[in-house]
Amino acid sequence: MMLLVSEINPLRTLTKMDATVHFMNRNKYIYAISEHTFVVKSGFGSRSGTWSGAEQAIKKKITKVYVRDISYEGNLKLIELGGIPYK
Repeated sequence: MMLLVSEINPLRTLTKMDATVHFMNRNKYIYAISEHTFVVKSGFGSRSGTWSGAEQAIKKKITKVYVRDISYEGNLKLIELGGIPYK
């Protein structure tokens, strides 16, 4: 069984700003209901939805966050924060 939740109509056209806010908010729910999360590639800082969600999940110990151990700034910073590296 699967439950899909959306805070907005998924068929609605979004501005770039609306989309950024929507995806960052959506990611919070994904982390909250996950037993484990795998980050393949993340930008660094507040403009990255992946970064934002993973950072919160690590800091608040919401779920285990596995981060691909590659030479990419966001990934390396998430590992420094406590993300679990994987190859």
